[in-house]
Amino acid sequence: MVVWHKFECAVQKPIAIKNFSEKVTQAAWKPKRSWYLVSANDRMISPELERFMAKRIGATVISLPSSHVTMVSHPTEVANLIIEVAKAEEPQAKVH
Repeated sequence: MVVWHKFECAVQKPIAIKNFSEKVTQAAWKPKRSWYLVSANDRMISPELERFMAKRIGATVISLPSSHVTMVSHPTEVANLIIEVAKAEEPQAKVH
C-alpha cells in the first residue's frame, strides 16, 4: 500500500480553480479516437455508467474484472492497453 500511496501522490494533483471557470471551446474527445477501461467490479463508479460514458464518446471499450483501482490490481493489462493506444496513435511513416 505504501508504494501505491507514493504513486498516487506523484500523479494526483489538486484541482485547478480555473477548471470551473474557463469555457471549453472543443472537447478533446471529439476530434480524437478514445479508449475507455471499464472496471467491471467497480463499486465507486457503476460499470453501467462507465459503459454509458464510453458509448457516449464513441470509445473503444476494454473491460477488466477489477475494482475501482484497476492499475493496482491489473498493472500488466493496464500497461498493455496504454502501449496499444500509444502505438495506434503513432503517426504512420510516410513511404517515398
